[in-house]
Amino acid sequence: MKLLNKKTLLSSSLPICLLLSFSLAISTKAKARDEDEESGSAAATAVEGKPAPTAMDAYRELEQGNKRFVQNRMIHPKQDQFTRSLLSSGQKPNAIVLSCSDSRVPPEILFDQGLGQIFVVRTAGQVADSIAIGSIEYALEHLGTRLLIVLGHDSCGAVKATLATPPGKSSGSLHIDRIIESIRQNLGPINENAPLVDSKLISKVRDNVNAEIKALIAKSHIIREFIDKGELVIASGIYHLDSGEVEFWSAGVPIIIDALPKMRMQQHTDRPPLPPQHLESAGGDRDRARARIINRKILYSDPGPGLVKSRHH
Repeated sequence: MKLLNKKTLLSSSLPICLLLSFSLAISTKAKARDEDEESGSAAATAVEGKPAPTAMDAYRELEQGNKRFVQNRMIHPKQDQFTRSLLSSGQKPNAIVLSCSDSRVPPEILFDQGLGQIFVVRTAGQVADSIAIGSIEYALEHLGTRLLIVLGHDSCGAVKATLATPPGKSSGSLHIDRIIESIRQNLGPINENAPLVDSKLISKVRDNVNAEIKALIAKSHIIREFIDKGELVIASGIYHLDSGEVEFWSAGVPIIIDALPKMRMQQHTDRPPLPPQHLESAGGDRDRARARIINRKILYSDPGPGLVKSRHH
């Protein structure tokens, strides 16, 4: 009798367990769908005629997406049939991401983004060559994207190859040599022991990212025009392979200025920056000033409330 009761109890509880599991699965999917809808994709909203998110809204969404990735709570948004159908008529990505080609650093995954949300340009060492710059200009002019992220990563093979190849020596490939020479210009004086002192090359990767942002501004009059109008937010970051975290150290509308005394520079970073015309130092018109961008400094002005704290580099 007791055995019968146990069997009866087990058989009667099994459907309840299945029902609870099914309900939990539905609840999880519903929560993910709600979070996806709240994230706000410019691709979907623009096609549907709704206002697209601002550049800083897009920046915050990427921060949240990376947080989900680090915590293993990805929602894999915008990857369904509805989104594919919606995007067949056009695209309005939230952000442009210039990143390394390394297979361990796919921006769509590490930012937990879906179809139509980010416009990705990838080259070895995120080198901004003419093709990469043209791709970025296309997204700015024709897709209406107003956020550009330049993303490096620790233990970058392209940076490592640059440090390991003596000046004037060939890597054995003309094309790889061009990558190395481009990155070498970004790193400044190279310490032969750098890979041993900083095994993940974090400081050199940061130098490379900062220099690539300057190169983008110097080489592209289209990027400069959007900056002059205050319509382009640029963020610099590094992806950490072990943790999965993207660490940003600046974000905002760039203002290019000549090197200032240290005290004055600190004053600028502690208060809202002056208009660009006041930051231009004496010595020529804007066209000649732009020709010196590579040797100048960059500050990031606050494009709106909630901006991450600006940093000088």
